[in-house]
Amino acid sequence: MAFDLAQLFSGSRGRAGGAAAADQELLLAEVAPGMPRTYLVFLAEPSEPAAIGAAAGLLIDQVAPGRAPRQLFEQLGGFAVDLDDDQAVRLRRLREVGSLELDRPMRLDPPMPMPEPGPGPGPGPSSGGRLIELVDPSGSAVNDVMLPQVLVSYVNAIGASKETLPYGVRAIWQGRDISATGNSGAGTYAFVIDSGVLATTGDLNLNTTWARSWIAGQDPFTDGAGHGTHVAGTIGALVNGSGVVGVAPGASIVSLKVFDSTGRGSTLNVIAAINHAVSVITANNLDLAKVVINLSLGGPLSSTLNAAMINAANAGIRLVVAAGNSGVDADTASPATTGTHPNIYTVSAVDSAYVMASWSNWDQVTTSDPTDSVDVAAPGVAVTSYYKNGVLTNLSGTSMAAPHVAGALLMGGVQPGDLVTPLVAGRADPFALATAFPTATGGTPGVTYSLGAPAAVDEGLAVSLAIATTGLAANTSLYWSLNGTGITSADFSGLTELTGSSLVGADGSAEINLTINADLLSEGNELLNVQLYADAGRTQLVTSRSLTLNDTSREATTNQILWGTTASDTLIGGGGNDRLAGVPASGSTAAALGRRQIDVLSGGLGADTFLLGDTRGVFYDDRSARNLGSGDYARITDFRSGEDKLQLLNANYYTTVTNGVTSIYWDRNANNRFDTTGNNRDELIAMVTGSMASTDIIWI
Repeated sequence: MAFDLAQLFSGSRGRAGGAAAADQELLLAEVAPGMPRTYLVFLAEPSEPAAIGAAAGLLIDQVAPGRAPRQLFEQLGGFAVDLDDDQAVRLRRLREVGSLELDRPMRLDPPMPMPEPGPGPGPGPSSGGRLIELVDPSGSAVNDVMLPQVLVSYVNAIGASKETLPYGVRAIWQGRDISATGNSGAGTYAFVIDSGVLATTGDLNLNTTWARSWIAGQDPFTDGAGHGTHVAGTIGALVNGSGVVGVAPGASIVSLKVFDSTGRGSTLNVIAAINHAVSVITANNLDLAKVVINLSLGGPLSSTLNAAMINAANAGIRLVVAAGNSGVDADTASPATTGTHPNIYTVSAVDSAYVMASWSNWDQVTTSDPTDSVDVAAPGVAVTSYYKNGVLTNLSGTSMAAPHVAGALLMGGVQPGDLVTPLVAGRADPFALATAFPTATGGTPGVTYSLGAPAAVDEGLAVSLAIATTGLAANTSLYWSLNGTGITSADFSGLTELTGSSLVGADGSAEINLTINADLLSEGNELLNVQLYADAGRTQLVTSRSLTLNDTSREATTNQILWGTTASDTLIGGGGNDRLAGVPASGSTAAALGRRQIDVLSGGLGADTFLLGDTRGVFYDDRSARNLGSGDYARITDFRSGEDKLQLLNANYYTTVTNGVTSIYWDRNANNRFDTTGNNRDELIAMVTGSMASTDIIWI
């Protein structure tokens, strides 16, 4: 029997109802009576950065009048505050609070012991690779893919630039010599949240403007631990004839120092660094395809650190995380467990023979835990890069594996390769492979590409995207492709395919000219991605840009049924009584029911019905009981109580109201209690702008 939503709005239900007894005991155990400690707090619902200060002040005033927040995380929806035990418990009871934890120390995992020398491939100098066959001893399927498989094992080599190509860099690039492309990672940005990055190696492109340190008395370019410098070298060591070459040579390294020379830090510092990175990326309008945040760190489960990660990822920013070095399921560690988000890559470690290290964390998928937090495996055993005092050293750890993936993302992307050999039965990860190998021309100094476009263009209008290059000869051909949710050739006049080419003029400029069709269909705004390539095969991506195609249909199409896709959609109804669902019309998989989708639904005129479930199940269930599902939900922007309707599967639901936005949670475990913490939390399925009543619900 479904709960009456009118009761929920009255406050008898639809709120957390205070911290559970277990939460209270935990808080009281961690804080000595009467002693203020620093707590990390994240809001239950998203909020604009400019509103975080006011929201924090209102919440704190309810438990500690006059107390100011210690620090704001404006970009992430959180703050830090000093409270005593009673105040912390009372703050946790407020419905606007999504997570609250005591700030905890964090330590870098020390490098793992080096493997004993043996007959297999090692990190010593060589120029070739060899084929190795990896066979699952049980002969059974692993992750639904049958072994054996064939992978190529590489060792350290000397590249065309006369520098060392570490075996991991070669493996990520599938044997191709990235040094032959020059500093082809130039123009990309890696935010390295770590122990600092030495400025004395002479082999890194350091950004000094955005770098920061949260360690008193130490600037971001000191690194007594050597850890951050090693990570940075793997990401972006320069092609300059000296030392080693990184996966994305020439990438700008932004050092965000959160650990001291002994590897000590805190959760607060890590969250503050994520907040700073997001602020820099947003304020400077950086191309998100050329940005990554690397976190070769971890600790026990932390709801606040996880919230910070997910909120950053929800902004479209990609983050790479070490799985951890405890040889256990990654679901026990943060922020590794956030790898379920499509913009967060959690990385396990393998050796040069693609065998998972005994100490590497993994994620065992079971009936009770069907979500895989670990995305890919990468080289993490005996990895050569810079260390203390700038010397080259071999280190091992998932901390060494993560930056391989970060570098690959900067260079165009990561694709899953063959499965590695697991040490835990049934748990093999795909090996991470870089895509879009750059051309030698594209990698030489002085050759650059940029693509200018307006933020949006209306249907029925023409748009010109300006290409600017340096270092290319006149009449050089550049190749482009178009894609995006709902984008087809029918959206453009004169195009039969979503591809084309442009010639570079004597001044280095070129254009992509498009005319957007006015199709008179009320289909909602669409996001168009334009990708520019250096080769006709479109494997060498050099730059990209996104813009919105504004739906300007004036024809009132009545009584539409609008279904979405398995990606995030924006659906806009017409002038009639429309039915809108952000998910596809058929299918019962998690993706078909809205997993990892944030859909924007606007009904327009008329009496509209917004579908949040049907006979297939509840929509926007990410099928993970360990989070509130803030990575997938419907955002309903124009609900009118008494006219519009919500369609819900007959079940229990809870609501919260913040700044006029009603959030609807499905009582996943049907225990008649609003659960926001623990291992069986309720699921956010919608955020509705406007008031609601129980009579606005259609139960099915």
